[in-house]
Amino acid sequence: MHTSAIHHYVIAGGGTAGWMTAALLGKLLNGTGARITLVESPDQPGVGVGEATVPSFVDFIKLLGIDEQTFVKATQATFKLGIQFSHWQTTGHSYWHPFGHVGARIDGKPFFQQWLHAHRSGLTQTYTDFSASARMAQENKFYIPNPQQPNNLSQMGYAYHFDAQQVAVFLRDFAVSKGVVHKQAHIEHVQMCPDNSAIQRLITRTGEHIDGDFFIDCTGTQARLMGQALNTGFTDWQRYLPVDRAWVVQTENTEEPVPYTKAIAEPMGWRWQIPLQHRTGNGLVFCSQYTSPDEAKRYLQTQLTTPLLNEPRLLTFKTGHLEQFWRSNCVAIGLSAGFLEPLESTGIYLIMRGILNLAKLLPSSPPCKATIHEYNQLMLAEYQHIRDFIVLHYCVSLRNDTCFWQSWQQREIPTTLAHKLALYRTRGVVSHGQSDLFADHSWHAVATGMNVLPRDVDPIVATTDIKPLHDLLARIDHALAHSVGQLMPHGEYLKAW
Repeated sequence: MHTSAIHHYVIAGGGTAGWMTAALLGKLLNGTGARITLVESPDQPGVGVGEATVPSFVDFIKLLGIDEQTFVKATQATFKLGIQFSHWQTTGHSYWHPFGHVGARIDGKPFFQQWLHAHRSGLTQTYTDFSASARMAQENKFYIPNPQQPNNLSQMGYAYHFDAQQVAVFLRDFAVSKGVVHKQAHIEHVQMCPDNSAIQRLITRTGEHIDGDFFIDCTGTQARLMGQALNTGFTDWQRYLPVDRAWVVQTENTEEPVPYTKAIAEPMGWRWQIPLQHRTGNGLVFCSQYTSPDEAKRYLQTQLTTPLLNEPRLLTFKTGHLEQFWRSNCVAIGLSAGFLEPLESTGIYLIMRGILNLAKLLPSSPPCKATIHEYNQLMLAEYQHIRDFIVLHYCVSLRNDTCFWQSWQQREIPTTLAHKLALYRTRGVVSHGQSDLFADHSWHAVATGMNVLPRDVDPIVATTDIKPLHDLLARIDHALAHSVGQLMPHGEYLKAW
């Protein structure tokens, strides 16, 4: 393995993962003397999935120092307040997973416990009725609160829907402005060091040698560096999440875009709708064990109500992750590191976490085993936590109308999720780490949305006088409705912003 200092970082692959990586490293390393080169195939198409994000991506854009309004306009973005889930518990049922906080502590106790106490005594409002983001989404309204002027909408959270290819172009221009060298070339071969312990260089189809000290694999599901050259194994999670195909297609907009993603459970899996300013992204995720690609394609086409902008494209994937995300002098980021279905829009988040964890542990000389181990543990925890949260949506469903949904009545779930569910069902306690993406309010939103309620209330909250609590919640509900009613529709906000 190299023994000298790291002077040259080489990113293999472009797309969202490659250019997000190049943008952040370009900003952090600008002026340090380190070189960054990104090698991108000139004709490699993007995956076309992952056009919805979570709120931390807004923070990522701000971390880069990019003006938010400039970014939104350049990428044809819309705002996202959360996800509307339809038909997941039973056909005809729907619920919200909103961003931001839900309610606020009452008498020093978590809002969820107070809501649960009131719910058990007849409260009709759902848990997410007390979310500013959910209320705004229901009314198709949008607004970014001024942090200097807090109000009862200040706890809302938002993210973006955007054109992923336009994001890659935007971040490419940003990265190049920070000194990143962009090479358009096919990677023909990955050459190892003489002792076979590390990657030495990339060799292009034209014979150019691109030597590097540290390599970042953003080559997608091929994992050319980590999976192939370094022969890193893969941990298969298909037994937990069996969907393995997706049809994707873009359609025309005939109405103003709504500020939320739609995730619609279907007989063979689920379908998404992601509205952008200039089009809508659609996809049908399914399991080939129960449904043929042709059957799934025909079904998707029957659900689309506006004209198609392109032919549906079939994606094939395997749920899971590399056994090591960082090995020797190489880190895998994005689809080269692993895949989790896009049910909670976590693909771009996992790219971002991979980059930020790398930045936190960025080596200036050959990394030690402890650094590599720390990175791998951090990323494994991210993948496991998100996996459990996605499985939650399926395993508590009451649907049994097709073979796919019936399979969930007997399907194995991760032991970590089994523990979380057992703990949650006792008193609504959520078990997760401090850095986990989905905090308590997310687990409460999905669990209550799927009618999974704890057996007991916090014993201290259970002694609260119920009449004043109902009165307080009624005032909060009325105030939220009034505030949301004053807001601009999402489409108008985008045009005026």
